Amino acid sequence: MISDQPAEKPSVADDGVVEVHTSIDSAQLAVLRNVAATLTMDAGFTVDSVEDARLLVDEVCSTLIRNAERGAQLSCRFRADDRFYLHAQATASPDAVVDRSSWSWRIMSTLADTLISWTNANPGQPTTLHIEATKASDGCP
Repeated sequence: MISDQPAEKPSVADDGVVEVHTSIDSAQLAVLRNVAATLTMDAGFTVDSVEDARLLVDEVCSTLIRNAERGAQLSCRFRADDRFYLHAQATASPDAVVDRSSWSWRIMSTLADTLISWTNANPGQPTTLHIEATKASDGCP
């Protein structure tokens, strides 16, 4: 899905997907929020839906940052057409999970039309936490 390659700037694939790979650092959240805002504005989302996408990115990435291993990378894939799509992942400790009973999960659930999380864990390997979310352009599922 997403490689763990460092990138100096977002890359745009032929399918309109923007990938951003960054260090686990909350200072990078502003960059990620702005990528979401730019893509959704360019796709013609309403002002409210643009802001929802920004907040959604903030919550998803903050959740992964809190659970990430030191020195890990945060990888995000964005796409916006009639829906905003986000897939984010980070390497975490072997016992890490996304807490679906947390306040952050409730916020993400309110902002997103679809929201899923999962973990890739192999014995002896680092765990990768994934969160995927979509948001309709008009703010309705």
